[in-house]
Amino acid sequence: MKSSLSPSPKSSSHSRPKIDVTWIILGLMVGFLLWKIIHSDKAEMTTISAGDTVSMSRKRSLSAQEEQRKRKMRAEADPVSTYLDRAKRGMTDQEILSMIEDFEAMGSNPTSGDISELADFGEKQSRWYSIAIEEALSLNTQQQSMLHDSLADNVSQRIELFKKTYIVPSPMLTADQVAQINSVEIFTLKHATFAHNYYASNESLAPWKLCNLSYEQLKLTYHGLPIKRIDSDEDMVSWFSVQQMNKPWSFTQSLIMLEPSTGMHFCYPPTSLHGYTCKVFGSTDGLIDISPLFPVTPDQRLADHRDDFVAQARMLHPAQLRMALIRYPHIAQTLKEGLARAK
Repeated sequence: MKSSLSPSPKSSSHSRPKIDVTWIILGLMVGFLLWKIIHSDKAEMTTISAGDTVSMSRKRSLSAQEEQRKRKMRAEADPVSTYLDRAKRGMTDQEILSMIEDFEAMGSNPTSGDISELADFGEKQSRWYSIAIEEALSLNTQQQSMLHDSLADNVSQRIELFKKTYIVPSPMLTADQVAQINSVEIFTLKHATFAHNYYASNESLAPWKLCNLSYEQLKLTYHGLPIKRIDSDEDMVSWFSVQQMNKPWSFTQSLIMLEPSTGMHFCYPPTSLHGYTCKVFGSTDGLIDISPLFPVTPDQRLADHRDDFVAQARMLHPAQLRMALIRYPHIAQTLKEGLARAK
């Protein structure tokens, strides 16, 4: 007899283990925490790295500013050595060309009687001259402010003088007569007060009259009578040169050399009859006429390169070249042509 009993389903199947949700949650939390720790470490490292870069950049900037401040303090404390060092270094061809470009950008004396044009030109001249003085004499902030104010007043006075001189039309004169008179007056006045060489030929605009200078700064300018021993056997040319140096700096025709240790000034180069008979316009005995205001130094042997303006320009202090250009604007073209040939 067959049994009616059959195997129970539960007895034939294996039991499945239950999955604990708690452990899954804990695992996910641990994984998240680990990810968070790793990510935060990387972010912190990135932040630190960026901070270090910014900090180093700031330190370099502060270091450069500090070095510039120290250089400025040294220059103000010893303007003579600063001037001599800069003159000894001379100028590169690119520095010369850049200065010429700046000078030409200033433009020429306006041909019209327009007051605004003349005022603008006068202000550009003033800035050019003030830069020369600041570069040569290492002016401090107070001296610079005094210099700028004095030059601004000078420009204003010239503008007012121009306005007063400009003739107002009168019913007694025809329009043509007024125009003719005005044209003569304007031409004379403009060329007397707005020409390029105004700042290189006006004794009232000497640096020591525009701001207070120290004794050391005064040594760098031809501000008084030169000291030169006159020997009994000196020839007439040398004697004449000494007499000529008794004139104010703006009328002195010779270049002046500074003796740094004593502050004494001498004629440079030694004069000769050739210098009086064969003078080229804009030069003194074959040398660029840089004006005697900022003297030649013993290291600037310009006389070794007579009639070679480019070679001489390479030996100049920037302030000296500025004065040469403002005194004789045509030198700019001469230098440009010479530099082009030298390439």
